Amino acid sequence: MGLFKKPGCKNWIYQCKVNGRLWSRSTGQSDNKRAEARVPKLERLAELHRKQPLSCLKLKNAIVQEVHRLELEVSKS
Repeated sequence: MGLFKKPGCKNWIYQCKVNGRLWSRSTGQSDNKRAEARVPKLERLAELHRKQPLSCLKLKNAIVQEVHRLELEVSKS
């Protein structure tokens, strides 16, 4: 992916794929060279987003299972 500029927008936008979805963030820079200097920071942030959802999904599933278990126990009594 990379840097691009939307029509009518003065700032450059960094775009890449994260876990099968399109992920884009503004660089906050209107100059192309300054925007390119911000790309490594945004790449590191994208990498964190690639790693993080796996642990969040496990926690979400554990919470859903616990709520389901509690609903079953309460409904029986």
